[in-house]
Amino acid sequence: MPTSIRCDIYIPLQYNDKRDIEKEKFILVYEELSNHFGGCSVDENSLINGRWINPETNEAMDDKLRPYQIICEKNLGNVQLLANYKEKLKDMFEQFDIFMYYIHVHRF
Repeated sequence: MPTSIRCDIYIPLQYNDKRDIEKEKFILVYEELSNHFGGCSVDENSLINGRWINPETNEAMDDKLRPYQIICEKNLGNVQLLANYKEKLKDMFEQFDIFMYYIHVHRF
């Protein structure tokens, strides 16, 4: 059985300048992740409060975040695709950074 990972992607609800992000961008991310990985989960009723310290300016950035989750096979192609997607998300959501991580999962 191939090794699977769950990737969590924390998407902020506001741009760095505190403007609200358009709903269409969240729908696009959901569609792209679902289409590429065969599914995506997001709890639209739950928000995570997050703080990030910009290492260059030492400025604290407070965000409200919505987590997106996908599960996929752990292979070099998927890990590289997720790393590249992070860069796309940084541009799309006009962020200094996007918090993403993956953990190993065992499917039943």
